[in-house]
Amino acid sequence: MTHLLRAKQSGIQTDFSESLNSTLFAPSLLSQYGINSQITKVVYDPVQSLLAVGTRATQFGIGRVYVFGSGRIEVQFDLPRRGAGVKWMSFCADRLVVLDDKGDLTVFALLEKSLQSTFSPPGSVISVACDPTLDFVLLGLQNGEQ
Repeated sequence: MTHLLRAKQSGIQTDFSESLNSTLFAPSLLSQYGINSQITKVVYDPVQSLLAVGTRATQFGIGRVYVFGSGRIEVQFDLPRRGAGVKWMSFCADRLVVLDDKGDLTVFALLEKSLQSTFSPPGSVISVACDPTLDFVLLGLQNGEQ
């Protein structure tokens, strides 16, 4: 009843959620996309229409980043350090910045579909910030340094 009242309040006359069913959101169907490990992070870039899915290293697969886009774009990036999984990631212009759970920062070039650079910070990373207009990634370390 509350969804009907909210729809009427906002001026929407039709309930678009009627066509949704549980098969549209079945996690078991992820194997159809070739993701064979546990998903740890999902990010979306509306400007480039790209979806990135990061996974954890398990007995089923290594830590990997899958990038999906319109026009059947699909790219897979393996994390350079074995046994690492994706902790944080973000699109930053034509790059994908990834922080793994071992503390290494990796930058993938989306246009070249390759690994651009890696960096092992001198401490434990607790915060990450990047901006598409800048060529910098700011890392906040546990000891207070940047």
